[in-house]
Amino acid sequence: MNNKKLIVLAITALVTTALAIWLSTAGQSPTADPTKPKYLLGNINPSLIDTIVIGTGDEPLTIKRVANRFLVKNKDNYPAKVSEINDLINKCTDIKITELYTDNPDNHKALSVLPENASSQAKFLKTDGTLLTGVIVGSEKKGGQGTYIRQAGKDEVFVTLDSPTISSEALEYIDQEITSAITRESIESVKVTQSGEIYTLTLNDQGTVLPDRMQEGKILKVDEVNKVFAALSSLRFTDVKKYTTSLDFNKSYVCRLTDQTVYNVFLVEKDDKTYLTCNALYKGQVPKKSGEFSTQEELKEKEAKYLARENAVNFFNKHSGWVYEVSSNSAKNLTMPLDDLFEEPEKPEVPEGKAPGQDPNNTEIPMPDFTM
Repeated sequence: MNNKKLIVLAITALVTTALAIWLSTAGQSPTADPTKPKYLLGNINPSLIDTIVIGTGDEPLTIKRVANRFLVKNKDNYPAKVSEINDLINKCTDIKITELYTDNPDNHKALSVLPENASSQAKFLKTDGTLLTGVIVGSEKKGGQGTYIRQAGKDEVFVTLDSPTISSEALEYIDQEITSAITRESIESVKVTQSGEIYTLTLNDQGTVLPDRMQEGKILKVDEVNKVFAALSSLRFTDVKKYTTSLDFNKSYVCRLTDQTVYNVFLVEKDDKTYLTCNALYKGQVPKKSGEFSTQEELKEKEAKYLARENAVNFFNKHSGWVYEVSSNSAKNLTMPLDDLFEEPEKPEVPEGKAPGQDPNNTEIPMPDFTM
């Protein structure tokens, strides 16, 4: 056999050996390394998720993708908070498993890893309604050493030490803030209308909030005034539903900001609850675009006006068509009567058994003689 044939045989042997090594390792995942953690699920591609079903029972929480955003079906398709959807996906993909407990489906009921008796579960469905992947969390392992868990659609039950809790409360996946960026300093005035009464609170140059009229002989309750004035600074809702004409909104709270944005809040009390609907409008002038040179200050001023108008439009679009239920504390601050902003002055205390005009020894104080 000549040298040329020997070289060919050697190359063939090397290629064959390399191919055999590649084939023996190609099917192994990174988690096959015993020193690395093993995960119940692989990565989930969010673009493949059409529907998320969370919880058990006849009416589980359902979140559906519509036009590149997720809507909470149980709350009249109110938009879900993107960060909460991402957190849910990450929570499921981060679940680590320590051991395979059983692969016999006959054991699923006893381990509480059936959809009907699980402690919690989340299923991710594709556009055709079929299962993409999911997590079913069962009962705790005897002795408290972990929790039984199963990937939806598979028989294998594993043990995890993560003990994941997947909330099925709809509001957990919704941004409950109505207003958050409004500060006391950005408010110019507030007008409250309720029960035929109207009053206005204004922030003066000294940083003090004052009503448009005072009550003679009474003292202004500064803390209450400030609560009303800043009622929109951190307003949150406790529930939400589609706008309905069955509610007769008979109170209002109008907040004007220094940037000429006006927030309108309309309220009504029904069945011991307070509901509101709201919008925002930009009342300032929008600068016209021109090719003329502008100073840096002028550019900043124009930018601020454009931003104020954009924020008002976004607020209007987000909240239009919705009715929010708010807490009793928020309702109180938004609808406080003018009388509640004032109080009677404290009367000086008179020691018991002593009348005015007597000294501490209970002796009569002589009156001065004005006779000449």
